[in-house]
Amino acid sequence: ALPKQLGVAEEPRAEDLVHALQRFDKQLAGRRMSPNELAACLRLLAYLRSRPSAGDAAFLAAARCSNMLLVPTAAGMMMPAARVVHVGGGGGGVAAARLLGRADPQHLVLAHPQISEHICSWLGVASLSDMLSEELDPSQSLHPLPAINGTALEHVQALLASPHFAAAAFSTAAAHAAAVPALRQLGLGTVAKVCADAAAPGRLLFVERLYSRVVLRSSGRDVTRDSASRQIYEYYDSSSGTVYVAVPPAGLSLSSLLAQVLSRALGSPFTLSLHPLLEVPDAAQLPLLQPVLHPGGYDTDLEGALASGHVGSPVQPADRALLRLRPLRHYAAGELVAVKHRSKSAAGSLASALVHRAVGEAGTAEAGDGTLCYARVAVDAAPAAGQAAYRLSVEVELGVYETLLSTQVLCFQSGASGAAVPAGAPANQPSLEVGQQTLSDAAAAAAAATGAAGNSAGGAVASSGQQMA
Repeated sequence: ALPKQLGVAEEPRAEDLVHALQRFDKQLAGRRMSPNELAACLRLLAYLRSRPSAGDAAFLAAARCSNMLLVPTAAGMMMPAARVVHVGGGGGGVAAARLLGRADPQHLVLAHPQISEHICSWLGVASLSDMLSEELDPSQSLHPLPAINGTALEHVQALLASPHFAAAAFSTAAAHAAAVPALRQLGLGTVAKVCADAAAPGRLLFVERLYSRVVLRSSGRDVTRDSASRQIYEYYDSSSGTVYVAVPPAGLSLSSLLAQVLSRALGSPFTLSLHPLLEVPDAAQLPLLQPVLHPGGYDTDLEGALASGHVGSPVQPADRALLRLRPLRHYAAGELVAVKHRSKSAAGSLASALVHRAVGEAGTAEAGDGTLCYARVAVDAAPAAGQAAYRLSVEVELGVYETLLSTQVLCFQSGASGAAVPAGAPANQPSLEVGQQTLSDAAAAAAAATGAAGNSAGGAVASSGQQMA
């Protein structure tokens, strides 16, 4: 009680701790701190991040804006948070290492690697990928090649266009999804689209030599370390989706280069073990190779569970049994539904076909008409009184929204309301009914309802509504 009466607080204020860091920086005077001092600074920053009081939060917000907060650098000195960058943000991994190893270190002050990414984000420390970017050297002349080291470009394109390759690449990524958060959002549809894009004419280029440069995003200034750092052997242009591969040096295989660039196109922070898949002479051999690459736990059911629910990916067979057509149902924002989606682009159509065959669905007619894919309702939607059908906004691919009739949207019924299915039993095709009305009848009713919107025949809509009832 006596210390409190004398004005001693139970714990220091955030303002006192920030000023202590500033005094410590003055004492260092540009010298390297000791390991114990570094550990103390890291604990102090973590403590500041956890300050719950409103007064401390307001002061820390003002301190971040005025550049008062100091952080340890990789060189062991203190520096304002706005003047340093951290490597781990923006995906980190191979992409960050590629930039870091080729950029002139005089233009970078790196935050200490022991500062966690969430603290860097709270401090406002920019990531390396936010500060730097890689682009092809505009002064070079590309010399396309039909083959590299005996491997024809057409052969690689045929492999990438195979549904077996899309399924095997997805399995390879799924094997690491438990430990790598970036791969958990990678659905079979995304993998198939990346492969289809790379297999499209003009999207995969074999060249004799390849050069790029590292530039500052803010000014476009070239900050490449030296001339030797300009030569590369693979490059993925994210803006156009074009993949470039150059003749590799001795000791580096073409399949390894392709695995690196495809992994980056898939958004993986490290190189996936795709190179064995790219060395088979025939795509038909990929299903035999796939289990060998995962001897510790290849399981189709586990992969199917991982692929379930990804927007734009095909509905898994087990989930199809739960689909129902309910055109007068209320839909909630964020709810997963299924729609028959066909991409408008040629590459998207190829990806849809690859996915269709990769999940084992037969029949080219359905693949041509569209694939039942997972989608997400964008906003709450409900029919007005007397409506036979209504429109709702649906996210059919990541970031792609379409306005559809409710008769084009299938909902998932509760698993508890369906019949029990024995483990391992194949999922039957759902009977998409509305009362006694089949899907084709509902489509006809939707057409009548749509036509009634442009005519004065309101009785047609009422008639359709009576049919649905």
